[in-house]
Amino acid sequence: MELWLGNGANSDLLPLTRERQAWFEQLPYTAIRGRYLFVHAGVRPDIRLEHPGHRRSDLDPAAVSEPAHGLPYTVVHGHTFRNDFKVTRLQHRIGIDTGAYLIGVLTCLSLSPN
Repeated sequence: MELWLGNGANSDLLPLTRERQAWFEQLPYTAIRGRYLFVHAGVRPDIRLEHPGHRRSDLDPAAVSEPAHGLPYTVVHGHTFRNDFKVTRLQHRIGIDTGAYLIGVLTCLSLSPN
């Protein structure tokens, strides 16, 4: 709870979160749309994405700074922001966390489907 609130959460939403917990827990950890793979933090290059044992913990925050992952997608992730609060654009990944919980400004990114 302390971590959640420290990252900008609104404690008034806690009852709704508890009410919808089962729904949240069944959501997929990744989404593929066209040539983009959307994840929370990053991917582990040593584990195939479609591996049946792929777990939420495999979407590793440490992997966001790894070199090219070898997947046929551009990985779009959050979790780690730059000190200048800008979007990170590399050939193999796009980091869209711009520190909204600190500066109060959300990031919007327009992506072409191809």
